[in-house]
Amino acid sequence: MFLPFYGTVLVGVFVAAIICPRIPPLSKMKNEYYGPVGKQIKEEVPNNQSTLSFAFERAVQKAAQSDKPVQIVKKRIVQCNGYLARDASDCDGDWYTGTNHC
Repeated sequence: MFLPFYGTVLVGVFVAAIICPRIPPLSKMKNEYYGPVGKQIKEEVPNNQSTLSFAFERAVQKAAQSDKPVQIVKKRIVQCNGYLARDASDCDGDWYTGTNHC
């Protein structure tokens, strides 16, 4: 039962991704930047490169700058522990059941 459900969800998401940008109000939005801030990113594709290869190259560059998966997991564990410690110290409630008496 999982695969038919998962497949149905995927088909629905792809159909929505194709249809939604073509109906108002999204289709009526102008493709321009906020005036006072202006354009802050470089997204012009060089003439000697396809859009797909340019996007892939930029994605690889961005991925090379990111943390390693182990470092990301460690950061998130520390972050979650901070949330739990803050919640436990700020309130008289039980963090496990979600009842707090703040």
